[in-house]
Amino acid sequence: MSKQYDTFVLRHDELPIGKECQITIRSLAAGKEKYRPYQVKAIVYPAVGERAAGTTLWVRTDLGRTLPQRYKIKIIEGL
Repeated sequence: MSKQYDTFVLRHDELPIGKECQITIRSLAAGKEKYRPYQVKAIVYPAVGERAAGTTLWVRTDLGRTLPQRYKIKIIEGL
């Protein structure tokens, strides 16, 4: 299983698509690392097709609902 992360946004339009940004993500890996937050510099982009390459990013609203759009993330560096 590939790495997966999630992040929270107040509004869908505040997600910086295709731009380098600072973002807080949580690991969804099993074990001690699950839900560990990371502050990273990354690029978020939409997942195109079923087999889109990259690390999966689940985007959630402030109420915890997962957005229907699928996203991928390229982590440039940890902060």
